[in-house]
Amino acid sequence: MKSKSTKSQFYRYTLRTAGSVGSFCASRVYIYIVPPQGAISIENLFLHFRMVFDSAVTSDLRVIESIGVANERPLLYTGTPSELKKFDLNQAADGNRRVDIKLDLTTLLNKDNVGFTSLLSADYTIGDQTHIQIKVPDQLLNTVAVGTIELCKVDAIFTTSEIR
Repeated sequence: MKSKSTKSQFYRYTLRTAGSVGSFCASRVYIYIVPPQGAISIENLFLHFRMVFDSAVTSDLRVIESIGVANERPLLYTGTPSELKKFDLNQAADGNRRVDIKLDLTTLLNKDNVGFTSLLSADYTIGDQTHIQIKVPDQLLNTVAVGTIELCKVDAIFTTSEIR
């Protein structure tokens, strides 16, 4: 049976989920979740991150030092974003070299940072985006195989212009 309602329904929020697995190289990883078309603000940001450190990394360096939110991604991984709000975690790996972190990053957000960038564009360091930075000790900066990311899942809720 078809509904005969003429009532329009408007959806003011859009949920975006992104996931990734792979290698953790150097001392920082940046994650950028693409905002939806018509995004006005980002309201919530949640991260679930699970990683196994490589056996060659000494036990004192098997630490997630901080997780933060930046308004840009520097061109070089040695650089620091111009605006970085972070949680200093110092979360050490367990006996199996694994860290498993679930974190609500909402309090770190600049809610207006919903700029869009393409990885193919010439400059994706413009300061109006939301990038998540995961950092291990700087001693691992030149390390090719810091570890294996088993899960990196990001959930973000955006306010959008009304979608019909």
